[in-house]
Amino acid sequence: MEPLETNRIHLDFWTLSYRIPYDIFEIAVSFNGGYTYYRICIETPLLIAFSICLLLHHYGLLILQFNNTLKSVDLSTMSSRCLEISNTYNRIEEKLCLLIEILSAPLFIILLISFLNLYTALVFYLQVDVPSFLLPEIYISASAGAAIICSLTLCCSKIPKYILEIKTTARVLINKSVTKDLKSEKEIHLLRGIEKSDVLYLSACGMVEFQKSLLLSSFGTFFTYALLIENS
Repeated sequence: MEPLETNRIHLDFWTLSYRIPYDIFEIAVSFNGGYTYYRICIETPLLIAFSICLLLHHYGLLILQFNNTLKSVDLSTMSSRCLEISNTYNRIEEKLCLLIEILSAPLFIILLISFLNLYTALVFYLQVDVPSFLLPEIYISASAGAAIICSLTLCCSKIPKYILEIKTTARVLINKSVTKDLKSEKEIHLLRGIEKSDVLYLSACGMVEFQKSLLLSSFGTFFTYALLIENS
């Protein structure tokens, strides 16, 4: 393909085939189109996804710290600390509910952009004659989309995992209390409240829960679409 023809195709790609009346503006329009695309569809989602993962990492450390504190509780001092432990867990649960509510819409938007990046890259890549100037954009879009989906899924799925570890630790303490014939119903009741609490999952507007199985279903659907597009 000739360089002039390649430039024209590149320009048509960003202007939706609208003809620029003056050649002097072609470079500026082409640069502005590429720059705007990368800022909106690549850079911004990556930065937001990184910020969310960093926030979830720090929150996960707080949950792990509480779990370690729960593991180190001495049964002889259980009566004096049980109410404090229960109140701390309730505060963790309240903050988690608030976090799920706040991150719901941003997670949905970022997930949508990432899937659109993957789908767009797939459609262009499966074309018979792909212009060479589109290949870097295709690879970058696909890599960014896959990286965001994987990182968000893995980070978000750690929070329910840590909550399950706390529930397991509470169950162990209950069994130890029963074994040592500790008859305090208050202690058992508070620990059972932790053990029987619901496991909360981060979600994208309540439509998609972030579990590790999301990766399998997402990329399985993606490759299914790839086969359908290729054979159509």
